[in-house]
Amino acid sequence: MEGRNREPTVGRSRHHEPMTNEPQMRLLVPANHEGNWSDLLAAMIETDPLPVLSVLGVAGIHSLQVDRERSVAWTDGMGKTRTDRADLVLTPARGGDPLAVIEAKVLAPVEPDQLERYATSIPAGRYRLLQLRRFEVSPQHPKWSSLTWETVLDAYSRSTNPWVAGTARAWLSQMARLVPEVDGSTVWRDVRDGVEGDVDLRSRGAWLHAQMQGWCDIEHGYSQARGGRSWVVEMSADTSRPDYTVSIELEEGLPVRQWNGSAGDPPRSARLTGPVVLVGLQQYDTTDAASFDWQLLVRLFKTHVLGPHAEPIDGRKWRTGSARRGHLERWRRYVGDRKTVPSWLGQGYDQTADGRWCLFGGRFNLAPDLTLREVDAELRRTKSLIEALAADV
Repeated sequence: MEGRNREPTVGRSRHHEPMTNEPQMRLLVPANHEGNWSDLLAAMIETDPLPVLSVLGVAGIHSLQVDRERSVAWTDGMGKTRTDRADLVLTPARGGDPLAVIEAKVLAPVEPDQLERYATSIPAGRYRLLQLRRFEVSPQHPKWSSLTWETVLDAYSRSTNPWVAGTARAWLSQMARLVPEVDGSTVWRDVRDGVEGDVDLRSRGAWLHAQMQGWCDIEHGYSQARGGRSWVVEMSADTSRPDYTVSIELEEGLPVRQWNGSAGDPPRSARLTGPVVLVGLQQYDTTDAASFDWQLLVRLFKTHVLGPHAEPIDGRKWRTGSARRGHLERWRRYVGDRKTVPSWLGQGYDQTADGRWCLFGGRFNLAPDLTLREVDAELRRTKSLIEALAADV
């Protein structure tokens, strides 16, 4: 019968060229969705457990069951029940206690308290914090040690399972496109168009936070900003008053809603305004900003930042423009003296309704064409400022 012996053409190119391209990982494991990274790794582990067992130093086991997001309940300081979810819990397929708990991170920060809750609630032989090598930080917990995505994927690139090996090799080879490479020479504003707006900026914050592990001996972190998707690098210095710290937050100055822009807008790199740093007095365990010690904030800035006419004299580019109406009303209500106190002082957050804390102070700008090494240097300089402020409380 005519045509019976013709080869099928569905899925083949016109010239019958072999399909040699590696899998494209962009939609499988986008940088902003850590859950996708854990899901794909979990599937690879259950398909071929031997590479991860080798990396973990486990012998005599040949099959694993992977639990994703095992729940761990806990109670916060306000008495509310919260739930954490451990990313990967590896248990022998034949049953028994977990061999390992793996907490996977891409751009999100590490939370030491969370690691402690997992170690307490899920008894296991090993606890590993899985991170990208260029953003690697110490778990700062005696039971936890670090493990990199690169190490795990390199092991899986040699899997005997073709799908697993091919996926791991593609994942590794495309890593720089999934999560942009940054280092000290990276310019803050050199970000890409055509990707999720905050991926490049989050990579900058993650790099800065990783550098702080080597020089910052006061409390520091990297977390999502209040009321938005922006991520901030943080530091805080203790004071003689247990309910106050002096804190800073660094983030991009362009509002989140403008990151992706609109048709006809300039490229994203041209729209970024550069890092902005909030330096302020943070109060804890309060339900009303009226109890905030505004006079202490004024005294600290007058002593360490302002000149005799309420002008900044420390060389930083403080945001001294007109304040928002609510800001001015706050000063009229709590301070009143706008002749010797600048109206721009008192910027920050009132989170007393749900978080029992507030943070008020001033903001200064950094240039968008600074390198990350230069931003890191400014963070070190600002650490000295907040330590001086804290010592004066």
